[in-house]
Amino acid sequence: MLSDNISCGSKLLLALPDDIFAVVTRSLTPKDVSNLSVCCQNLYVHASSDKVWLTQCELLGVIPHKDIIEWRKGVNSYKALCRFLVYVQPLIGIWVHQNPELGNVVYVMPGFISLVGCRIIPQELGPLGIEEGPILWSPVFEILGNVDGSSAFIFHGRERDSNYMYPGSIKGIDRSCNVLLLEVEPRQQRHGGKLVHSKSFVSNLSPVDTYSTKICPSDREVSKSQRLQDSKPPVPFSRLAFCDRKRLLEAVTSQIRVKVPQSGDGLCFPCLETEDFDILSERRLRLMEMYNSGLSTDPTQSDLGEIRKLFDNSQLHRDGCRTQSSKKKSLAGIFRDSFKHIIGKSGSINGSHEHSKSSSSSGNHKHAQFQEFLRSGDTIGLTLHASTARLSSYRAWPNMHDSRFALYKLPKQEPLAGQEHAGLWGGTFGWPPGKPSADKPGKALFFLLLSYEETQGQRHLIGTKILEGTHYVLHPNGSAMFIVNMNEPSDESFPWDCDGDSSFLDLKEVFAGEGIANGYGFRYPGSKPGSLFVFENGMLVFVWKETRAVLTLQRVNMQDLLKKGERVPPLPPIANFSYLTKSYSNVYAGFSNASNHTSSPRGFYEEGGVEETSGVVATRKSVSGIRWVVHKTDNPLSQWTDFMMLGLFCMVKLRCGHCKRLAPEYEKAASVLANHDPAIVLAKVDADVEANKELAGKYEVQGFPTIKILRNAGEKIQEYNGPREADGIVTYLKKQVGPASPEIKTKEDVESLIDDKKIFIVGIFPKFSGEEYENYMILADKLRSDHDFGHTSNAKLIPRGDSSITKPTLRLLKPFDELFVDSKNFEVDAMEKFIEESSTPLVTFFDQSADNQPFISKYFNSPDSKAMLFLNYDHAKQDLFKSTFHEIAGLYKGKGLVFLMGDVKDSENILEYFGLNGDQTPALVLQDTKGVKYVRQNVQADHIAPWLKDFTDGKLKPYIKSEPIPETNDEPVKVVVTKSINDMVLESKKNVLLEIYAPWCGHCKKLAPILEEVAVSFEQDPDVLIAKFDGTKNDIPSDTFDVQGYPTLYLRSSHGKLLKYDGNRTKDDLIEFIQKNRDAASESIEFIQKNSDATSESTSASAKDEL
Repeated sequence: MLSDNISCGSKLLLALPDDIFAVVTRSLTPKDVSNLSVCCQNLYVHASSDKVWLTQCELLGVIPHKDIIEWRKGVNSYKALCRFLVYVQPLIGIWVHQNPELGNVVYVMPGFISLVGCRIIPQELGPLGIEEGPILWSPVFEILGNVDGSSAFIFHGRERDSNYMYPGSIKGIDRSCNVLLLEVEPRQQRHGGKLVHSKSFVSNLSPVDTYSTKICPSDREVSKSQRLQDSKPPVPFSRLAFCDRKRLLEAVTSQIRVKVPQSGDGLCFPCLETEDFDILSERRLRLMEMYNSGLSTDPTQSDLGEIRKLFDNSQLHRDGCRTQSSKKKSLAGIFRDSFKHIIGKSGSINGSHEHSKSSSSSGNHKHAQFQEFLRSGDTIGLTLHASTARLSSYRAWPNMHDSRFALYKLPKQEPLAGQEHAGLWGGTFGWPPGKPSADKPGKALFFLLLSYEETQGQRHLIGTKILEGTHYVLHPNGSAMFIVNMNEPSDESFPWDCDGDSSFLDLKEVFAGEGIANGYGFRYPGSKPGSLFVFENGMLVFVWKETRAVLTLQRVNMQDLLKKGERVPPLPPIANFSYLTKSYSNVYAGFSNASNHTSSPRGFYEEGGVEETSGVVATRKSVSGIRWVVHKTDNPLSQWTDFMMLGLFCMVKLRCGHCKRLAPEYEKAASVLANHDPAIVLAKVDADVEANKELAGKYEVQGFPTIKILRNAGEKIQEYNGPREADGIVTYLKKQVGPASPEIKTKEDVESLIDDKKIFIVGIFPKFSGEEYENYMILADKLRSDHDFGHTSNAKLIPRGDSSITKPTLRLLKPFDELFVDSKNFEVDAMEKFIEESSTPLVTFFDQSADNQPFISKYFNSPDSKAMLFLNYDHAKQDLFKSTFHEIAGLYKGKGLVFLMGDVKDSENILEYFGLNGDQTPALVLQDTKGVKYVRQNVQADHIAPWLKDFTDGKLKPYIKSEPIPETNDEPVKVVVTKSINDMVLESKKNVLLEIYAPWCGHCKKLAPILEEVAVSFEQDPDVLIAKFDGTKNDIPSDTFDVQGYPTLYLRSSHGKLLKYDGNRTKDDLIEFIQKNRDAASESIEFIQKNSDATSESTSASAKDEL
């Protein structure tokens, strides 16, 4: 440091009063001021004054001036305070993870001489609204500032109904960090077990201490000094296999945890109402004492001997991969089991065969061995690493790694001129906005991040969902709830005149856009038109045009909301940082009962990763208890079913819309049934996995989702014909556990078993023996998945029918038609036929009643021809239509024709399917056993009978749903409708690539420009035609095309060969498919290739022009 050679500039600075010098340094950064202080001795004193560093603290803008004054009381100087603020400032903001799908949002904000990571709990809006109601949150981690400005990392978690802190170190914080990693790091012990860090602003600041667990590496023949001289670079934590990383984190946290006393479990930051800094200061000092008390001693010394034994005992290597017992263990037992697994999976001792299978991927990457990772140190501790990664993103949502214990920072835009609406917004669905209403007491709270994006010269506002307060996910995190073109004003009028407080609304401007469509999806969920309404009071409202669904939003300050919020206990430690298990349900639901939150109905499993057996790999075990099953042997379900008496086996395709709709209900049912005694287990099989495709044939899977009931350890497999919603699944399966037909002894039995709104079958017997009784029990067991059974020796207990019968009688009770019917034929086949015929209503009513859904499902699954009448129940002659239709249905009973009637209000979707609308009702629709339809619009009651007779006599002309043939069809991709499909496709003598699409389908929208490029490539080829067919507005010839989803692509060659396309949807792949499978014609393949190359060059040139 220079002391005597003071320059003229230095003299000038030294001559300035402290106040003026502090003003001058406002144009400098903390690093500049620090560099200035090393110029000479006198400047060092001048630049170290509290006034200068108070100014620097204010310029950072991390906390307001009044808080800076309070924080200063807990540190040595403003310079130390500024050191801490500069170090942690990059962490402040919104951090997210994709799982669970409802939202994993951690908001990092200043506490008191600390930084606090707060998890925002998915929740419903409180009675006081967003601004006034308390927001539920739980602590994830804290970074405490020490008196000298150094930092201490504390991780939070909850185990066995107690809150714990897990002290660790900070590996580093990049200035532009966007990934926050929870890791374990081996280190060399120095300076009495403490790590020394620099306190200068010139270099990157590092933590003052490490809180570590001492673990001796297993290679005892290598001395410590030799290990220190090892030239091999340290192995990053990320190189370990996921299972090893998880087990190691669990093992370390179990050893370093410190139970948090009540004094350390209070406020983390000042509340807006009180700002009690004395309480905050006391809590901070208590936490720092707890943190530092563990540094002088090794808290796990008692277990080191046992750990060394684990490395020496080769038997443990063989046991390491076995499924762990679910019984409760002591702390030491959990630690031992964790290391058994780690060593067994990754240890190099004895050349473990298991490791060779699990430690390498299909590429060149190979997982590091556990011994190799430990070799770089003699202590091991928990670390927080804030790093910078090159992350791609989609609509402001980063693309994340599924197997890293990480949080990802959202790039938040600030509201500036031209992007006034950027930032964080909160709101609910429904009108009026804000507070819950009497009819809707629980409104789910949504948080959206609004950002602007320039696309092809158009400025779009994108509302990205980051948190959803529902019980089951509607759309996953990162979904764009709406996209609005800010260059396209709209003249759409707002549907309401005033808000819930009868205040008139002052509309500022309206913009056209698209809102997310119903149906689960991420990048391509489909969209529906809508408008964004901007009001003078700052409120934003997006209204879906068709459904009139409304999402109201108001700008929120998350920091202020949390200061008024309510703290709830955290999750178990590892899940509390990054909840990696994909879940469609609200895994935080247990927070409503804080004292029992770890026993949430969705539960948390101690085991994780992959469980291996000889027959099944059960992976990705969800919080609800659903198991994912992968086929490995000839009896794929045997290992999974060995321990249970009853289970559901559901084969799904992860992109299937029906499967996605079932997923949250299936998961909720699994969570309810997880602890049922005897065991009821729910499992899923991913049909897209190659190893599982054999199961589809083995278990006769025709569509998705397919659900089977497995009984008696999988010996008996039945079709599942029960409800598809959670409560119905639970009720249905609970009834399947006990006897197929319970005995009815009392009136209480009758009340608990027989529901007046459902079918119930009773066997009445003088004695419970003999052929009739045995056949009845066989039938009850066979049909128990479809019907409820009971048997009795006292007919007087049965609510309907003859009570004086003395012979065996089969009685069917039903909520329609004649209400009960008897049979005395106890042949199994005869009883089954009797039940089938008697349980079908003469006329099934189509409505939304849950009790009626089994009858509707049975109707549409019937192999018979169908007669369906749709009318407005407010119609003046609706009683005449109902009586006439019911009378005709009786005439056709048992003749292969079943009847259904529906109100227009409940039948909009099915009318749309048949190409009809409400103005064309009363409408009679007939469908034969081959799927051919016949439609009579605006039918009269006295026309129904003769028209049905013409149908049975084969005199009617089929009805074909088709759009009009377009008058002009000169685009590269030709439009095909049902009326033109024969001429343009099936009989065209051309090679036709046909896309069957839906206008709302996101995948179809993505394919559209690609298909147009393909069409341009063949535009001059008279033998090739590229065409599209709207499957929602035209009847698809089902005897020719098998359409299970959109888009579906077929190639029909000029000679009549029909091939379905299942390849990649790229231009080159589609062209190659056409070239390979087209029939030879007058034009050569060389021409096609030449034209394709020319198009590619043109496209490339266009791209260069854009750049």
